[in-house]
Amino acid sequence: MDPHPVSPSVRRGARRRFTGTLEVRSFHLANGLAALVVEDPQAPVVAWQTWYRVGSALEEPGRTGLAHLFEHMMFKATRDYPDGRYSEILEGLGARGLNAWTWLDETVYTVAVPASEVETVARLEASRMRRLLVEEEPFRREREVVLNERSLRVDNDPDGLLSERLHALAFRVHPYGRPTIGHAADVAALTVEDCRAFYDRWYAPDQAVVVLVGDLGLDAARDLLERWFGDHEPSGAVLPALPPEPVQEAPRFEVIDLPVTTDRLLVGWRTPGMDHPDVPALQVLDALLTAGRCGRLGRRLVDGGLAGSVSTGLPPFREEALMELDASARPGVSAEILLEAVEDELSRIAAGEVTSGEVARAVRQVQARTWPPLESAFGKADFLGLYQVVAGSWAHGLDALAAVARVGVDDVARVCGRYCVPARRSAVGGRAPDGEAVSPKLRRVPRPSGIAPVSDRRVRRPGLGRGEVVLKPLGGATAVLGWDDALPVVHLRLAFPVGSASDPPERSGLAAFATHAVLKGTRGRPREAFEEALESLGARLGVSVDRDTLAFDGSCPSGAFPAFCDLVAEALADPAFCEEEIERLKDEALDGFRAIREDDADLVGIAFEDALYGPGHPYAAGPVGTEAGIRGIEPADCAAFHAQYVRSEGAVVGVSGAFGAGIEGRLERLLAGVQGQAARKPLVSVVALSPGIRLVLVDKPDRTQAQVMGGLPGSAWGDPWRLALRLGTEVLGGGSFSGRLMKEVREARGWSYGAYAWDSPRRAGGAWRWWISPDTHQALDAIRLVLDLVEAARRDGVTEAECDQARAILVRGAPFLQETVSRRVGLAVDRALTGFDVLADVERLRRLDRAEVNRALAERLTARRHLVAVVAGAELAKPLETLGPVEVVPWTRVAVGAQAH
Repeated sequence: MDPHPVSPSVRRGARRRFTGTLEVRSFHLANGLAALVVEDPQAPVVAWQTWYRVGSALEEPGRTGLAHLFEHMMFKATRDYPDGRYSEILEGLGARGLNAWTWLDETVYTVAVPASEVETVARLEASRMRRLLVEEEPFRREREVVLNERSLRVDNDPDGLLSERLHALAFRVHPYGRPTIGHAADVAALTVEDCRAFYDRWYAPDQAVVVLVGDLGLDAARDLLERWFGDHEPSGAVLPALPPEPVQEAPRFEVIDLPVTTDRLLVGWRTPGMDHPDVPALQVLDALLTAGRCGRLGRRLVDGGLAGSVSTGLPPFREEALMELDASARPGVSAEILLEAVEDELSRIAAGEVTSGEVARAVRQVQARTWPPLESAFGKADFLGLYQVVAGSWAHGLDALAAVARVGVDDVARVCGRYCVPARRSAVGGRAPDGEAVSPKLRRVPRPSGIAPVSDRRVRRPGLGRGEVVLKPLGGATAVLGWDDALPVVHLRLAFPVGSASDPPERSGLAAFATHAVLKGTRGRPREAFEEALESLGARLGVSVDRDTLAFDGSCPSGAFPAFCDLVAEALADPAFCEEEIERLKDEALDGFRAIREDDADLVGIAFEDALYGPGHPYAAGPVGTEAGIRGIEPADCAAFHAQYVRSEGAVVGVSGAFGAGIEGRLERLLAGVQGQAARKPLVSVVALSPGIRLVLVDKPDRTQAQVMGGLPGSAWGDPWRLALRLGTEVLGGGSFSGRLMKEVREARGWSYGAYAWDSPRRAGGAWRWWISPDTHQALDAIRLVLDLVEAARRDGVTEAECDQARAILVRGAPFLQETVSRRVGLAVDRALTGFDVLADVERLRRLDRAEVNRALAERLTARRHLVAVVAGAELAKPLETLGPVEVVPWTRVAVGAQAH
């Protein structure tokens, strides 16, 4: 395709303030293509999103899944690029976020590239908008991929099964009741002609909105779109009116059997589309119910001993849809008991049993989860595109956020009584056929205290330039500071150089458990009061623990940062570790094991690492530990771990955002209660595999799809082969469509929705692994294929072209590592904590040659000394024995621990 001269027919649009000093500028081309542009020069990158106003709701009955299947086809050949190298070209430019998704009301294509490469994106996007080659053979292969994806996300996933059934129960006429991924029989019956007709009607400039955010000015964006899209003909298609759903007059409830260990509950209440004036109050109600630890339903169900987890959500839809609740029961609790408790709590709220403090806290929680995503170019584009296409105007998003701040007690009670009532409710219970027949541990349920949120303090600007990142000594710790006032939020990361490798063998999981326990109350402030004080600030505070490090991660409104730091300091200096809270945390951790076993992807990962490292190795159980280890933990164990390891010497504190002056003194006070040198444990020994292929089959009956993870010992932090192995692994199966695994397993055969390989370096030796998810009848062939590809990489190495492509993917995308101030602070924190210098790695990758990469592959990879873990039914054991000896493990015994056997 040749570029076209700029036409004077571009229609200029409005401009409006967005975040900070940024503005949104809009315009239309004469053919109807709409554009939103935000010029943001904080980093030399541009996020490009193309939003089409078509989703699965516009499909005809019997052709479900067409919109989603066609989304896959958009990555195939065009008339201008008949070799179908769309993804490979963009990945070679260093693209990030190359993806797409289909939902009920929209289909979206996303990518971000260095700003210098944005014209290539325009050329490719324009080509596939109206010049796609929709051909029979690629269509058939991609249809197989989609059927595999359905197996992954629905047929073998309890959450997917529940969700599909709930929407079918709630919507008997409206197409929102049909699954976006499609019914399997419908997908199998789709034809290439269906795709061509769909493409001709909906993939046209008058059906699309292009959102551009980053280092690109308005004039350049307008010229770019006119040059590449200006001659595209509009389709003239008009969004049809969807058939209205009849008024629901009575509650609906049904129960289905699921492969779970305790009952599940999924509930949906009919609520209005996202442009309705009641939505801000519903968002606050959603936060009041389950945001943070203080949500009313979290207190009632989780703290009360009825549920292991509960969450609610208000998804954004164009028309009336569902506000959803998802809960996982504790042993001995039925879905019906959960539903009764939920409806009782909602009736209390509708009756006005809500305090102003609760509502103010919920308002801040809504704001707290809205602002952070807007830091990145991608997050801004997501926000703008969603509101423009689904709600009708991107500005409605800002108006809705402003409306949230005005929501009061009466508004919350009103919308709860109007929408969250039995007559508008549909619910599906997932029955655990072999659930434990025991009585639940019912506990006192704390009622809201009515603590009012603190008022924001005025922030004085620190002596730092915007975007500047500095390191400062903080006693024996290090402070990393990055100031940015574009959004009214501050991020905190407090990290320590210790992780689960320090766990005693008989207390596997202690590091993660004790670190979480720090946030369960102090000697002067019980857990409920601590959590309410924290969340009243609009703050979030969580814990992340891996094998070698642990961290407290949080954020809050900028004016609340001093009070937030005071609370964190209190938790660090004086954690209560009271027996009642330790027992409660044990129950939550044991619920976590049930959740892991019910998710096949999590299950195969745990099984793989258990087998790779072997019994007794500190890396084996991972941060979650084992059930036996968790059951044995006492308050004294938590106190001892905290006193030994959570010490200021060697700690790193990262702060980014709109913090105020005097930050160094505040951080010194933050660490005052944990002064001292942490205990040190010697490095663990690196593992080695015996010759041959060893297989572990996690027996989970009635699986139609296998989860497979294979691999061998990987890199240590100081491994001289680490970077060369990383580059070679990118060729073999990095997170892109350029990898050999994706080309052979997915693209050529359609055997798995994804096929990836990666190396996870750790202080004393990580894990190199690959992952696929084939149907069970294809599992053996798929495993053999991957092993052959691994062996070929070891034996023959990679080509110069492959090496250049992989290097480009890793190096040319380096600007995204520093796109935002918070990312730059994060890099500096990791460098100070672990010695990893990601930016220095980028420079070393530039200089790596193919010979060094091939030496690393030859040295570190082999399919003849390999571990393969599989989650599938026991009937797969016999075929797998053709590869090597197979150990069969019942799925309920993974991560149990030796003490429980």
